[in-house]
Parts: sequence; C-alpha cells; structure tokens
Amino acid sequence: DYVSVPDVAGATLSLRATLADNGKHYRVQVSAGGANPVLSREALLTVVDDVNPPYLVSAFADVNFDRVTVNYNEPMHPDYGYLDPFAYEFVIGPGGELLPVLQVKPGVDNTQAILVLDPTTPLIPNSTHTARVGGVGDLSGIPVDGESTVDFDAFTLSPGFARQEFYNDIGGVL
Repeated sequence: DYVSVPDVAGATLSLRATLADNGKHYRVQVSAGGANPVLSREALLTVVDDVNPPYLVSAFADVNFDRVTVNYNEPMHPDYGYLDPFAYEFVIGPGGELLPVLQVKPGVDNTQAILVLDPTTPLIPNSTHTARVGGVGDLSGIPVDGESTVDFDAFTLSPGFARQEFYNDIGGVL
C-alpha cells in the first residue's frame, strides 16, 4: 500500500514524518510537460523516535549589546516554551547580575532564538556572559534536561586607527 500526495509540483517535497509513518512505502509519479508519467521505485520510510534532549551549543551578541542569538543543537517547537522570554536568563559579567529577556523571536529553522534584552540594561562590552534556558522542548516535545547553559563574550570595544587616502585629479589612460 502506497501513500499518495496529491497536487505536488516541483523538484523537491518535504514532509514531517512521525512515528505513525514508520514502515510506510512511498513512490513518486513524475511527468514533464505533459509527457507520459514515469513511476519511481518504492522507498521504505524508517522513523526513529527522538530520545535526546535539546541543548544550547553557542550564543553571540549583536553590535548594540541588546540582542543575543542562542543556537540549539536541533529545531525547537514554539508550543514547548521555545519563544517564552521567561524560559531564558542571562548572567551578565563577573558580578553575576541577571538581565531580563523582554522578547524572543524565532531564528533560522527554529534552531536559533533571538533574545531581545532590556535596552536600559545592555550587555557589558569586554565581558563573558552566560545564557541559561530551561523548560523548553524540541519538535518531539522532549524538554531541555534541567537547564542548559552556554558562555559567550560580548564584543570587545578597543581604540583603533583608520587610514584613508584620497588622490584627486590623477591622469591616466585606460
């Protein structure tokens, strides 16, 4: 028995498989420009249950010190707290002050969360910060194991030099 997916056009097809899809047989019928359709060989789908909890792998601050992007090891599910500002906190610099998160925006493929911080209490330049998350879950609903943390450095501000050269009215032949 095969699964039919009606009204699909294009070179790729993406489906989200669940454990209920395990063992299903798929095949595709293709045609180009009304030519005779060709039926592919069958493919057997094997779905393995996700049992590994998600965790933070990295974080980085933006240049204005009021946003931090945290990266997860796998896609997170918006219905399992991934976009809840209360699931995140920051320990700022060596003093250990906690920074509130005002808003969370989804990032790339739900593997990132962009955390908007209170602009009146920005990150401290030249300091190491710690991002913490707890109570969020991945696409399978598996929660972070306890609390996941990752250290990151805010941008370093340092004096520098810039050199600009300008040459006016230089003749030449092309």
